[in-house]
Amino acid sequence: FLLAWSQNPIALRAAARLRVRATAAVRDNMGSNAFDQMVDGLLALEEKVQCQFQHEAHHLGWLEDDGDSDELAAGTMLDLPVYLAERLKSNGHVDVLTPRYYSAQIRNSLRADAEVVNLREKNEFYFVHGLKVAALTDDDQLTETLSRAFSERYKRMLDTCLTGADVDPSGLTHRLSSTETNLFMIGLAGQRDYQRWKARQAGEITACDVIKQQPKRARLARIANGNRAA
Repeated sequence: FLLAWSQNPIALRAAARLRVRATAAVRDNMGSNAFDQMVDGLLALEEKVQCQFQHEAHHLGWLEDDGDSDELAAGTMLDLPVYLAERLKSNGHVDVLTPRYYSAQIRNSLRADAEVVNLREKNEFYFVHGLKVAALTDDDQLTETLSRAFSERYKRMLDTCLTGADVDPSGLTHRLSSTETNLFMIGLAGQRDYQRWKARQAGEITACDVIKQQPKRARLARIANGNRAA
């Protein structure tokens, strides 16, 4: 059922409409940063990976381009969304192949100089998707490569945020993944706010998103506890 639903254009359009309707309500109850991270995680699950069926699949022949048979033969290759590949893989129905943008050549480039690699052109959710791929393919080396690359690129982003608050960020963001872009823009906005504060151009100090999300009773209790300790 999940496989058929994932390939049905009507179902996909209906799901898209539901996501649009839910967006405003969810954003109202979450900070924008947390919301962006949640959306990235959901969209990364919809990225497709190539799967090879390990045995015959009945009544799914229509998924192939020709659609001549009612069944999928063992060994058939299909591109499936990650959330579906996870379920099929866990039940032993498919093997997942590593996408070409996580090839040995790309990994060597990331190890050599991760900062200059344009990850956005390879996959918008490169790191989040990559960790899913690593888990599906039992590839610990990919996990290590991604972790090291993210750490190196994060240092560059942090340095740019601290020293280049007045520059156009597009020179850097065009090669960042979605997760990196969100982090970079948060850091850049924070640095710009700090610069305005130093120049006495800041307005009234307001609570951060994390504090705003807490119930009023919890905030008052924390303040009361702080006053007792003092």
